[in-house]
This record gives sequence, C-alpha cells and structure tokens, in this order.
Amino acid sequence: MTIVDLLTIANETYALAISNEPIAPLVNEALGVIDGALDEYGPDKISLSFNGGKDCTVLLHLYAVALAKRRVRPSLPSLYIPVQSPFPALEAFISQVARQYELPVFTCAPPCLIPTPDPSSTSQDDVSDNESGNMREALELYRARFPAVEAILIGTRRTDPHGAKLNFRERTDPDWPPFVRVHPIINWSYADVWTFLRRLKVPYALCMTKGLYTSLGSTYNTFRNPALLQGDLPDLASLQVIIDDPVTACHGPPIQQPSMGAKPEGVQDGQVEDGAVSHAEKEARNEDANATTSTPRYRPAYELADASHERLGRGTQPPVLTAK
Repeated sequence: MTIVDLLTIANETYALAISNEPIAPLVNEALGVIDGALDEYGPDKISLSFNGGKDCTVLLHLYAVALAKRRVRPSLPSLYIPVQSPFPALEAFISQVARQYELPVFTCAPPCLIPTPDPSSTSQDDVSDNESGNMREALELYRARFPAVEAILIGTRRTDPHGAKLNFRERTDPDWPPFVRVHPIINWSYADVWTFLRRLKVPYALCMTKGLYTSLGSTYNTFRNPALLQGDLPDLASLQVIIDDPVTACHGPPIQQPSMGAKPEGVQDGQVEDGAVSHAEKEARNEDANATTSTPRYRPAYELADASHERLGRGTQPPVLTAK
C-alpha cells in the first residue's frame, strides 16, 4: 500500500479546479465550501463523515487536499457509522484508504446497530425510524467522545434521498446533536463523481469497478444494478422496476452477494496503478473476457448511462424488470 503524497495531489486538485475542464467549476466550488468551513471553524473543529462510498471518497480526497494546502493534519478523526451487516470488502477499503490518506477514522457503532430486527415484525415505517435513531445515537456518542467538533463534512448530493433542498451548510434539527452539516458536493451529479475519481486516479472500492453496484448500503438492501447489464436488453425506458423500497434497509437474514473475486497479489480494493486503468478495472475486463455466454456480465459503475438509475440496485429484494 502506497501512502498518498498529499502535497502533490493538493497541487493537482487545485490546478484542476482552475482549469478549463468541464468538471473544474464544481471542484472549485467544493474546495471553496471546504476552505470556507476551515476558515470559520478551524481544522480542530471540523470532521468528515466517511462510509467508503463513491461520494464520500470524493469528499475525503477534497478534504485531504484542502488540509494539505494549509499544511495541517486533521485534528479530529473522521466518523464512520456502519450499517447493519456492512460489506466486509467495503470496510477493508475504508481502513485501507484511511491509511493511504493518513486520516484517522473513528468507528461509531451504537448498541442499537448490533441486533437484527425480526423482518416479520418490522414495518417499513419502523425501519426508517430505527435508521434515524441509529444515526442520532451514533452522533451523540461521537459528540461525547469529541466535544470540540462543530461541523461535519458530508458527501450528500441533490439526487440523494432528502438532498434536493439542502444548502451548503445546514444545522441539525433541535432534537439532534448540535452540528453544522457541510455539503461541498451537493451540486455534483453521478457522472461528475466518476469523472473526478477517474480523472485524478483516486482509489475507490473494488465492488464499484467490477459492475456489482452503483449505490452501496448494507448486504440486506444492495443488489447488482440491472442497468449495468451487458448484452441485448430492452430499453430501460420501457421497463418497470419492481422493488419494495429503494431507500430504506431490509432487516432480514443476510443475502448472499456475488463474490468480488480474488485480487492480484499485493493489490488492494480500488488501488490504482500508473495509467488510466486500475488493477480492478483490468480484472473486471479479464473476467468479462473469460465469462461464458450464459453468465450475466455487468459494465463498471462509471459506465451507467442514465444517472436516474443509480439506485436501481437498492431495495428489500433484487430489482425485477418487466415490460410496461
């Protein structure tokens, strides 16, 4: 594992922000939001919420370069609130990338996250209430452990649930622990996220590269996105997606997810080598080349053609596509 040269990537990222590339205005905007928060609160009162997903990975990189430009280290560990039954590979990636960026991470799992509710006695309303309570309790524990924190950077975008009307800064509700939520990439699209990650060769989770998922939750509510399937498929515009709920989690027995495959020796999830193609991308291509005609093949997540299909793989059962 190679430790990231923070000053080098800071120079590259800030140069991208003032370039003529299409992504530049959004990068400049996001860095401006982060720099503004650092100016107001100081690096000793700001933290990052990080769960290993693509959006948080963009934010991790932006936060790291903003700190590197000021030649300071983060004073507070980033906050990781695990979901019930997280993907082991994703948790391994969180540990790996935290070491690469030299960013400490505090895992905050309140007791209410540990038991698995009985699905036969849990309604969808109960699930939503439980998730909200889990997050609130985790933030309370984090606040008690690190009382200096005043603002938390969060990788929410407008297309996320409850993200449509958010501003760059929002205070938590009165009955929640008092933080200012900072949303530097609120105006980014799905394509913008992948453009940034691939343009700067930012390491990201292997399960995204291999076409498994476009949006990650727990093993209970995350499935392969059918919009990434290769081959002769009907136009997705003429299909109906049948899922119980694309946002909330399903609290039932863990679902057997597809294997993410063996990695080449010495290669970590999402580790990027020299050049535009990562080890994970090459592995995915090799798997496609060796697959039989009867084996479903998926494109990598960054090739999703319609961003509105980003969450097709989220729900309480695998998505079923039927002609309208």
